[in-house]
Amino acid sequence: MTLDPGTPVALQAHASVTLADFVNVDGDGKTNVIGGGLRALPLDSRGYSAPFGVLASIALPEEPDHSVIVELVLTGPHGETVRLADETGRSTEIRVTQQATFTSSPHHVVLRAHAFPATHVIAVSFPGGLRFLPGCDYRWQVELDGLPILGYAFCSLA
Repeated sequence: MTLDPGTPVALQAHASVTLADFVNVDGDGKTNVIGGGLRALPLDSRGYSAPFGVLASIALPEEPDHSVIVELVLTGPHGETVRLADETGRSTEIRVTQQATFTSSPHHVVLRAHAFPATHVIAVSFPGGLRFLPGCDYRWQVELDGLPILGYAFCSLA
């Protein structure tokens, strides 16, 4: 399968997201996930979650001929951007933006020769947790070139 030049790249992508106790991508391009599949984050008395991470994997039928901007955005249940306040009241939008390479694997040439999709992975860790509102629904939304392609729902527990 190849990319259709008349269709936005985002509409040809497949993505997956998981929320876990720990995530990272090592030097060989392998993802490491511990405690994956979380759908609820318990909060402490100050409203902070335990440390956690988010892993998003985006696949395309082939490498695009232009750079693709990939974003991982914390949103509300309907895709609206949310801002989280810290203990001082300062609010912050949680958004990670990367220029996707789709060639991060050292085995890239071998995999493409076997028609595996071109992939890009984002791993984001929050070692101090985040301060969520208790009992609220949230989503980690994956966007390609500004178009949402997937939302991963989770909630915060008081």
